[in-house]
Order: sequence, then structure tokens, then C-alpha cells
Amino acid sequence: MDNKRKLLVAGKHTITVDSVFSHLTDDYDVLSTSLRPYDIKAHIDIFSPDVFLICMGNSSQEDTEQYAEIKKVAGKTQTKIVLVADRDIADAVQSATGNLADLVIKRPATVSTIKEKIEELFAGQDTDDEDDLNAEEEEEETAENKKVIHGRNGVVPLNATSPETKKTAEVPKAEQAPAKVQKTGEGAAADTEKSSPETDAPRRRILVVDDDPMMLKMIKEQLKEEFDVATAINGKLAINYLANRTADLILLDYQMPDESGADVIKKIRSNPETENIPVLFLTGVTDKNKIREIVQYKPQGYIIKPVSKNKLIATVKQTLENKE
Repeated sequence: MDNKRKLLVAGKHTITVDSVFSHLTDDYDVLSTSLRPYDIKAHIDIFSPDVFLICMGNSSQEDTEQYAEIKKVAGKTQTKIVLVADRDIADAVQSATGNLADLVIKRPATVSTIKEKIEELFAGQDTDDEDDLNAEEEEEETAENKKVIHGRNGVVPLNATSPETKKTAEVPKAEQAPAKVQKTGEGAAADTEKSSPETDAPRRRILVVDDDPMMLKMIKEQLKEEFDVATAINGKLAINYLANRTADLILLDYQMPDESGADVIKKIRSNPETENIPVLFLTGVTDKNKIREIVQYKPQGYIIKPVSKNKLIATVKQTLENKE
């Protein structure tokens, strides 16, 4: 189960945005968005981030109005808003928006500092959640202690040891019912797989590149049980990611704005560090001429969207096997 906090990142300070995406994907589930309020609303609804990290550039009156609109959108959710900005700009935006951010991180700030401050923001909440859980457990235990049963000798608490239960507890092991024998055959397939040496192997990492956040979320959900999945919402972030980390396979959307899948695969193939990573194009195009255009870039294959979970996993596994 993936217990990473979810981090939605946006802002005009692209160096900070790129650094966060490149260096914090092992610690957080990271997704980028624009500063358009309707984009932010859509991404928050789909992604449900724990933190919306805004990396501000130079402020202006227009920016202040924009951030006021952002507060209207994000302020209605449970998402924490964290602002990374120069001191004067942060103070101006906080004042103009009635404290847009739950946390302000003043620049200059390293990625490590940003991570540390975000964790501090949640430290108190996590403690409160733990206290609430402990309180609930204590209440349940108290309630359990108050439960009673009616026996031959009157009312007996359920957690008390009656003579009958004591006798049961003292039965020698040889007289107790034998433990269940583990099933074999079809009924035991799941358990066999868990203990298989294959499950001890490192999980493969898949990088998914698509400008559609809904597609990113869907593909990640389909793959996360069997693979580690990183996501990038555009080609630039994908290339920055590969400059700092590696991937065993890339699922690359063919039609993206600004930088197309064709542009991205050219960069991947021109870099000795990434040229051998298998690439599968994701495309909604079924026209034969377009397919020929896709194939000329020599990907390991292409997948027509929308794709079923079973077909996606089978194609990814087959491609990784062919690589070996």
C-alpha cells in the first residue's frame, strides 16, 4: 500500500518546481499543475493532494488577484497550501489574500528544507491522529471490559477467566486441534506467489509521461500493485527526472503540447544514459498514416488509449522481458 503524501506542485519559479519533481519523488507522490484556478480545482479533485506547493516567481497585481482566486478553490479543501517565495513577495501575497498559505517557506530554500518544513507541518496533525486512535482503542477496551455474560454463578465479565475457559487454556498441545494445513493447488496460488523468490526481486520502475492528469492517475492505479510508478505531466519534467533517476520502461504520450512524444523520445535516444530504456508510446490515434509516423521513431511498441488494465500490464511485462 502506498502511504506517501501527495504533493501537487505549481509556480513560475521553474527551477524550484523542477528540483522538487526531480528530487522528492521517492518521498512524495508528486504531480505538477498550472496556476490556472480551474486546472488546480481539477487536479485537486482528481489527485486529492495533501499539499499544494506554490513556487512563486516575481509578484504583480495580476498575480495577487490570481492567488486570491486560488485560495477560493484550494481553501475549501483539506489540502495544505505551502508557499515558497522571497520574503517581501510572500508577505505581500499573504496580506492581500488573507493568508493564502498554511506555511510559508522563505527563499532561498533547498529541496531538503522544503521537505523538512512540510513534514513539520504535518507532525502535529500526525500526533493528533495517533492520540485520537489511542483514545478510540481505550474506549473500545473499556467497553469490552464492561461486557458481561450470565453464567451458572451469576454475572461474569467477558474478559475474566472462568473455570471452564481456564481448563480450555490448559489443554496440552497434543490434545488441541491440529493447525490448518496450507492448501496447495489453485486455492493456494496467492500465498505461493507471496513466498516466491520472484517477489524478493527489486520492483521495476515505470515512468509515465502524459499531459492528462486523469490518464496519469488511471495508469498509476493500474500499475502500482506490480511496479514502482513515477509520473510526469510534460516532456521537460520527464527529461529532468531521467537526469537524476532511471526507469526500467517509459510510457510516453505521443501527442502533448509544447513538447510532443516525438520530441521527448529523440532526447531520450540521443543521451547515452537513457538511450536503451524501452519506450512505449501512448496514443489515441488509430489512423494508419499516424501509426506509421509513430513507428518511425522506433519505440518498443505503442498502446492505443484507452487501454484495459490487463492489456497494459501484459504489454509492459512483455516489453521488459524482451529487454532482458
